Amino acid sequence: GVLFLQHQPIGQRALRTQLTRAISGPALGTIAQHPSAAAAVPRPLQPLVHQPYSETLPQPDAARVFRRPVDRMPLPIAAARAEPLRSIAGIMAAFVSVAGLLFSVGALLSPSTVQKWSMASTTGAKQASTIPELVGDGLKAILFDIDGTLCDSDDLHYIAWNEMLMEAGFNDGKPIDGEFFKQYISGQHNQYIMDHCFPDWPLDKQVAFFEEKELRYRTAAKGNVKALEGLMDFVKWAAAQGYKTAAVTNAPRENAEVMIEGLGLQNFFDCVVIGAECVRAKPNPDPYVMAMRFLGVDANECMVIEDSPAGVKAAAQAGIPCVGLTTSQTVETLREAGAGLIAPNYVGLVPGEIGGDTIFGKIIRKEIPSNIEYEDDYCLAFHDISPAAPVHILVIPKKPIAGISRAVDDDAAILGRLLITARNVAKKVGLSEGGYRLVINDGPDGAQTVPHIHVHILGGRQMGWPPG
Repeated sequence: GVLFLQHQPIGQRALRTQLTRAISGPALGTIAQHPSAAAAVPRPLQPLVHQPYSETLPQPDAARVFRRPVDRMPLPIAAARAEPLRSIAGIMAAFVSVAGLLFSVGALLSPSTVQKWSMASTTGAKQASTIPELVGDGLKAILFDIDGTLCDSDDLHYIAWNEMLMEAGFNDGKPIDGEFFKQYISGQHNQYIMDHCFPDWPLDKQVAFFEEKELRYRTAAKGNVKALEGLMDFVKWAAAQGYKTAAVTNAPRENAEVMIEGLGLQNFFDCVVIGAECVRAKPNPDPYVMAMRFLGVDANECMVIEDSPAGVKAAAQAGIPCVGLTTSQTVETLREAGAGLIAPNYVGLVPGEIGGDTIFGKIIRKEIPSNIEYEDDYCLAFHDISPAAPVHILVIPKKPIAGISRAVDDDAAILGRLLITARNVAKKVGLSEGGYRLVINDGPDGAQTVPHIHVHILGGRQMGWPPG
């Protein structure tokens, strides 16, 4: 038999999914527990995280030992599942244990508790061009989604879902298109997808379907997981800063482990939180709330990196600033969901990370000496070594943008700052009264010689027209 206590109502299908799994194998007399209870109770009953990984794959300059490996279930529940309850006393003891645990879960995750992490609107997120601008100086933890955030796995998911849906006769056996995949599948919890595609199927058939889909995905993914551009440099930076880290995903735990191991990040994450093991998965805030609780940080002390609208909304509802990666979604979609900083990948996300191997990058890193006129967290102004005017100063952003034609809409803030900095520098060197010229070259025909956007301040003489 199954004994189940629930303090806070959850979706019936989510509950039935967990109960189906809980009673599918254990011996008669087992007490089934909603897995989210383990993910919800504060220490010493820790949230569910993956088991300790082997330390045979160290990260150069970024080795992070899994800090507090914990069991998949709190001890009272693990003991109850390990030994069938054959006596009245044993049954009553387990009843009390589960009752107290689940009552605690309900209290911790009641709407009033979760609400304190909520935001009034997901679309009113602060817009920023750099991580310091997004989160300020109090960053202590970074929470990562996995699919589409650590690696671009959407193509593999798309293939697996397409095969399964066509075999099941969905859409009259025709392939789904990319827009359907983005709107109803990418980043969503499996039960949500099944309820949308096959709402009349019994639960056991739905579960069998998406578990087969995940098996096909894992088979295809093994050996084919590739990190997003710039991820490993970002990982090294995060580890060097001593930030706490969590992977927070709607993917099944088996999928998460395949991807984490495939990327060689076994020793990087302090915990892995699975949406299906929480009371509610993304787009609800519960998985991120659980990650914060486990890491011991508040919403204003961490940031999220996501690629799906569901994940971005979950972060926004948890009150956490979010970086949206355009792996599979548009800038507009991620911004509407609540992302405050949007980027195509990790290149340029590291604060102070400077334009790769360009000469300007080396100047900002102080690898090459220069006559610096002005510097702040976002821009640097220095005198040109081959001046085309009595006063010739270059102003460059510390974020590596290859050129004005390569900038995206979310670079508006840094581009505006670039011009304001040029104005302030011109005033500082005495060019304001007589005037000066600002020049931005772009591409070979525009005479741009360094692939890092820069503003020329030219002054101290009469300028001719037309220029060039």
